[in-house]
Amino acid sequence: MGYEQLFCGARTRSGGRCLRYPLEGKRRCKLHGGASTGPRTPEGRDNSLSTLTNGHQQWYERMKERGYLFRGGWPKGMPRCLDRIIAKARELIASRKHERAARKE
Repeated sequence: MGYEQLFCGARTRSGGRCLRYPLEGKRRCKLHGGASTGPRTPEGRDNSLSTLTNGHQQWYERMKERGYLFRGGWPKGMPRCLDRIIAKARELIASRKHERAARKE
């Protein structure tokens, strides 16, 4: 087990790393989100996916403004399947919106 796996490792405000132990089966301590269950409702999952896709798009636009060129579509280190994941997330969000609209009618 490496050094970074023994501790929470979240960045502190002073720039160091948190030295608390993570919760069992998690990577972060209680103070840095280790007790989080993630989104539980369909609306929460939709919000999470839309935030992911919007955040990625905003990051990509900022990088283009700064002059970074991503030949081939993605910078090194980015998972190649991420574009497919984002496309599926957008489809899921759109279908859920249609389902909710149909239920309201």
